[in-house]
Amino acid sequence: MSYFAFGEIVLRAGISDTWLVDLSFELEVHSLRERIFIQLGPGIKQKLVFEILNEQRWPSKEKTLPFLFTSSPLDDTSDELIDLPDLVPQNHAEWTDVLEKNLGKIAKVLSVALSLKEVELITLIFSEGYDTTYDFAEAHIDAMPKTVIRKCGADYEVPSLKLVLKN
Repeated sequence: MSYFAFGEIVLRAGISDTWLVDLSFELEVHSLRERIFIQLGPGIKQKLVFEILNEQRWPSKEKTLPFLFTSSPLDDTSDELIDLPDLVPQNHAEWTDVLEKNLGKIAKVLSVALSLKEVELITLIFSEGYDTTYDFAEAHIDAMPKTVIRKCGADYEVPSLKLVLKN
């Protein structure tokens, strides 16, 4: 089963399409700086992401910008960031250290959007395939990695989780 780290940037009223394009380029630049990749809007390859978003959408009448994080431009899932298939941890601490580092990269990219007055909030969803139930939490963007780690069990898996992130 594939893992996904995705969500929506919820925008305030009156955002122009030009501003949205500028934000998209800014997010691309920052994700590449972190050596991760962000697919945005219609550039998201996994249609499953849109199916889940339709069910888990934040109630807003304003524009949103969907996103999906991957470990490279060649991937279409978040497995390498969240599931860590190449890691054979010696203990739980080693696994959480690597996961927390990857979550920190995601947080740095999303903090760029949250720092803008035009952004109301961000929903960030972690899902193993198509899930129908999600734990829910709210977090400050800087606390997101630790919030996710606290939700993880001893089974080396990130649970299906929906976070509302604010600055």
